[in-house]
Amino acid sequence: MELPDSLLSHVFSFAGGKNVANASYVCNKWARLVREDPSMWQKLCLNDFGLKTSWNESKKWRDTYIREWSLRTRPLEVSALDFNVGPSLPVWTKCLQLHSEKLVAGLENGMLKIWNLRGGTRLVATLRGHTESVVSVHFDGKTVVSGSEDNTVKVWDAASGRCSKTIEVDQVDCVQFGDSTVIAGSMIQPIKLWDASSGQLKGSLPDASAGSFCLDLFGSRLVSGSSLDMIHMWDVERRDRVGFFEGHSDWVLDVKSDENRVVSASRDHTIKVWDPRNGECCRTLHGRQCGAVWCVGFDDCKVISGSDDGYMRLWDLRNGKQIRAIGVHDFSCRTMFSGVNSLQFDANRIVTAGRDYLVKIWTVT
Repeated sequence: MELPDSLLSHVFSFAGGKNVANASYVCNKWARLVREDPSMWQKLCLNDFGLKTSWNESKKWRDTYIREWSLRTRPLEVSALDFNVGPSLPVWTKCLQLHSEKLVAGLENGMLKIWNLRGGTRLVATLRGHTESVVSVHFDGKTVVSGSEDNTVKVWDAASGRCSKTIEVDQVDCVQFGDSTVIAGSMIQPIKLWDASSGQLKGSLPDASAGSFCLDLFGSRLVSGSSLDMIHMWDVERRDRVGFFEGHSDWVLDVKSDENRVVSASRDHTIKVWDPRNGECCRTLHGRQCGAVWCVGFDDCKVISGSDDGYMRLWDLRNGKQIRAIGVHDFSCRTMFSGVNSLQFDANRIVTAGRDYLVKIWTVT
């Protein structure tokens, strides 16, 4: 007696992807089911990784499962981008932004470089104008906004490489951009907003005590992290603080957010996952990382972090357990900003920057 497809698919969804792949060699019916049934691969992604989405194509689910499984278990291929301007002049990449196959890097020498990562690595633009280190960058696919130690924020057209606006500030440590608004924060002043076209100041967010080391904008909601161990949440349209999160014991060095969660990285060696609706800490991630956690990113099923010890770590978002740790940058040149200082990832790659002057691109084999 043959099991119906629906029951067989349900059984396979609890077998694990490797066993399902092996089962496809048993008979033509099982091979067809493995090849064509999207619900089975969808359930496998949910059961094994906690990944939820709304695709209807079996190949997308199958490819996603293979990619997530490989990221967790297989060696990663790595390539490096060369930003050096000469054999004796290494250049530190201080910030990264990845968007739709393009990578923007802010450099210690004041330049920004834009790379196209589709099918390889091709430098498409170099943006010149800052006179000191670029400390923060935001890129939405068309517009680049950069903040520099020269106390300016610049707005660039990514296609032409032209700087369309320069905004002078007292200090800038972090920038964001959205809805034609430039947002800049610093450790010494409130967060300020400017019109990207005119450069006119639109206002500032209240509470002068909330100096900001990092920002993340999701829709009209802005999240900021500070040296006061606090995370603040703002409604940019209303110019009002709508929440704050307490729990870190040292500087908050990076924040990322979406509709359902806020994830923060801190100099207290931990990563925290927060519920933005009530400000509660849902989970604290702490492995064997040595030193500060400088950068963090997440998607529906995992958190990826970079820390002072030169390691990139992958975490299961469901239970907070560390999945794997990979040494990605040289720890021997330890300074205040050693190890992994910036990290970005998408469905196809992870990009890391370190104090060893390297930018590395990691892909699954």
